[in-house]
Amino acid sequence: MVGLPDCRTAADWDRARRDKLQTVPDLYAERIKQIQPFSTQPQQPNLSALAVLSYLDNQDKHRASIRLNLDGNQIQQNFGVTMMEGEVADPPLEVVGHFVPIEDGAVLLEIRFAGRIASVSGSCGVGFQVNFDTELGHEMLEAIDAMIIEVHQVLAFILSAQPAAESEEHAQEEDWQEMTFVPSQDGKSARYVPES
Repeated sequence: MVGLPDCRTAADWDRARRDKLQTVPDLYAERIKQIQPFSTQPQQPNLSALAVLSYLDNQDKHRASIRLNLDGNQIQQNFGVTMMEGEVADPPLEVVGHFVPIEDGAVLLEIRFAGRIASVSGSCGVGFQVNFDTELGHEMLEAIDAMIIEVHQVLAFILSAQPAAESEEHAQEEDWQEMTFVPSQDGKSARYVPES
């Protein structure tokens, strides 16, 4: 039952401290309390990064898998073309990138040429943006990277409470800053921003 709670109210925290964190030393429990949604976002605890992460975790565990979307956002290419004998390389080669959902059989890059091509050599790199949808259909753009950073910051903040005698590595106090889930005006996307 020991785990990092998601407390939206002080009463939720009191229950979590009693039921789930009773074996956690006060030093660490106080740090865990400081990162709770009711502490970091008292006016809108549901917009806390921890609250959103908890929501997504519960959706994935208990209801349905969260659908991940890989959206291409960058294509870099470097091609050389050899023409069939007697063909002239005119008009120039046309390279067309398609930013479509990534799935089996999807065409990401086309090379078009009016003449007969003997061979094409070179390389291509495709950059992707990972997005995911909630059950409400809201895409959360760029949220995964921000959540990973948030988790690392939270853990560093909690561990920085460790007494110097236990570990020289964590002797210096760490700074931590909450990141907030900010929906777009149309409600179709979201991003994380640091609290100011």
